[in-house]
Amino acid sequence: MPARTGYYSLALADDHITPPGEEGARHAIETALRLSPADAYIQSLAGRIAYERKDYQADSEHLNAAVRIEPDLAEAHELFGRTCRALGETEKTTSEMKEVARIKQQANALDQATLSSPASLLFRVRAPQP
Repeated sequence: MPARTGYYSLALADDHITPPGEEGARHAIETALRLSPADAYIQSLAGRIAYERKDYQADSEHLNAAVRIEPDLAEAHELFGRTCRALGETEKTTSEMKEVARIKQQANALDQATLSSPASLLFRVRAPQP
């Protein structure tokens, strides 16, 4: 059995998130949180699992923690927007969806800038000059 790490438990939780593995997902994410509480992706998945259980308070706590750790984690903002929608908080829902759009637009612009200069991606070695 592999050593228990935050990422191992994260993968295990993600694998069990849908029925009939909900209990396994909850146990795995609790382990991941204990091992790596400062991991934004683990916090985000913990929020998603809490959302599936309709535990919106825990969901909000985990997603807010994820955003504090990694402010541009679009997944956490998107999931929090979904939580706000479920709670009828229209303004927060709109705000989170705007943040998701901003993050994705920024990431897309960065991708385009990188792709527009393929030479910057290559490691160039010049032949020695005689």
